[in-house]
Amino acid sequence: MRGTKLKSKKVAPLEDQDNNKFAANDKDNAELLTLFNAIWISGNIPKQFKHAVVIPIYKQGKDKKDPASYRLISLTSHLGKVLETIMNKRLTYHLEANNLISDTQAGFRKDRQTLDQIVALENSVKAAKTNSRTVGAIFLDLEKAYDTMWREGLLMKLKKLGI
Repeated sequence: MRGTKLKSKKVAPLEDQDNNKFAANDKDNAELLTLFNAIWISGNIPKQFKHAVVIPIYKQGKDKKDPASYRLISLTSHLGKVLETIMNKRLTYHLEANNLISDTQAGFRKDRQTLDQIVALENSVKAAKTNSRTVGAIFLDLEKAYDTMWREGLLMKLKKLGI
């Protein structure tokens, strides 16, 4: 495909300059979609899309010598980000169209928000009060939830959902 060759330089934002020109050209959109569909079907993501330049940003008031005192920002390929957006839309459509997400799940869903959960809790409390009952609630904030996630279990669940 003309123009789709990705360069393998050390700095992610700079390596995208030619690719950005390619992606901005309307006549090449069909070729770009063909590339993305080939990646989608094969499941083989180009190494260049996985490459990132990581910039540490200091968190105010923390010990500068402690690595945990820095938030890491990853600069990745622009075409990789476009592919991520397309994949996210496709997966979200599949999950929503097939009712594979619990109706009570509000996070990261279109036309849903955290406020929905707050309103549901408020309704439960009001109903319990009206009926002289009690309501229990547990709120969890898991530190480093993504880092400690059981990835194999997630992959098994995704496979079970047809993904």
